[in-house]
Amino acid sequence: MKSSYYNLYTSCNAGMLCFNTYHDNYIVINRCTYDLIQNNDYDKVNETTLKVLQENGFIVENNVDEYSNLIQEYHKSDTSGTFNLTLLPSLDCNVRCWYCFEKHIVGSHLSCQQQNKVFRYAQNILNREDISIIHFSLFGGEPMLYFKEEVAPLLFKVKDYAKTINKDIRVSIVTNATRITEDIIPMLAELDATFQITIDGYREKHNSIKKSPEFKEGTYDVVMKAIHDLTNAYDSRINLRINFDNQTFKHLHSVVNDIQDIDRKKIRIHLERVWQTTASDDSSTGTDLKEFINEMLRLNFRLSYLNFGRRNYSCLMDLKNNVVISYNGDVYNCTGRDFTSTHQEGQLTSDGSIEWEQNKLEKRTAIKTYNDSACIRCKLLPQCWGLCKQKILEHPNKAEQMCPLKTMEITMDDYITYRFNNEYISRKIFGNKQPVFFT
Repeated sequence: MKSSYYNLYTSCNAGMLCFNTYHDNYIVINRCTYDLIQNNDYDKVNETTLKVLQENGFIVENNVDEYSNLIQEYHKSDTSGTFNLTLLPSLDCNVRCWYCFEKHIVGSHLSCQQQNKVFRYAQNILNREDISIIHFSLFGGEPMLYFKEEVAPLLFKVKDYAKTINKDIRVSIVTNATRITEDIIPMLAELDATFQITIDGYREKHNSIKKSPEFKEGTYDVVMKAIHDLTNAYDSRINLRINFDNQTFKHLHSVVNDIQDIDRKKIRIHLERVWQTTASDDSSTGTDLKEFINEMLRLNFRLSYLNFGRRNYSCLMDLKNNVVISYNGDVYNCTGRDFTSTHQEGQLTSDGSIEWEQNKLEKRTAIKTYNDSACIRCKLLPQCWGLCKQKILEHPNKAEQMCPLKTMEITMDDYITYRFNNEYISRKIFGNKQPVFFT
């Protein structure tokens, strides 16, 4: 037998904490057991402990090739029965954040003609034997601008059709939440919609970034009201994304106070550095980040930092059963770039099919995100799978230089500890059945 290649260790009060990134498992062992494992003295390990280590993948048989098994998983990642359809109902937005990379198109929305095309496309997907669910992810622009008039009727129409063939849809929405009003919440509840809602720090900072003439008192309180209205109305799930820079964490206590009363089953915090900013040289941001993470965990909030998590793909956009359809029928394969002709890869037709630009599609499809030498060596491969296909297209052979680990602002020891504590809180709240959230 041998130790799993994907074991990561850090010291803790009780000995050594091990995080197995392949099986997403954690175990605390005493230092004596740790030393025996490091020296391959498995026959000296307590029999009960050894059995637990084997059953949970921390120790494997000598003939097990974990990397090959992982690659088999990667190539089966499109067999889940779910089709991911990202819909851009509008590329307009009612706020203008300075860091937004998109080129907004004022007044853009889903015409009746385009709604019919999307419906026919969804019908065709649902009619496939290998698909049981369409996961609609509403993106933009601000996807709630014309929700009541255009988007909701389309979603309900698809949902009704899905029911006739014993299938279903899921709906998730990436939104600034300023257009989530009380009159549309019943529709959202009927769709069982989940959300990613972004705030840009404490009230004053958020209001200085997400500005709009229609909200003279600022948007922060509007967003907080929407979050509370949603979580009070139904069993919603909100991924509250906090965009941060080097100053954000110094004032986030007020944000914590504003969400303290929310049911922990209905909210998760995600921390994301504003991509145009960099960490300060004196490492103070990392200290502030660590302290904030620990504070949120102490308050029993589940939290994510960096986009690592056990899965079989680098990015959801990389899956074969994935497409991005814009309000005008333009088709893309990535939501992390502006929606222009440069990145367009197809066009939705009137019969509900897609005419792909074959050259672009073939280049993207041929990419395997895991096979860079740095990724093959990495113990976090099962949680990352390398750069996404879009980044590889733009920066071939740059996986090591662009590795997301290079942006980690806390130590690996602190990261392992945070992941363990986060998992403990999740299981305390939900048991072993975890809810699906944005990745």
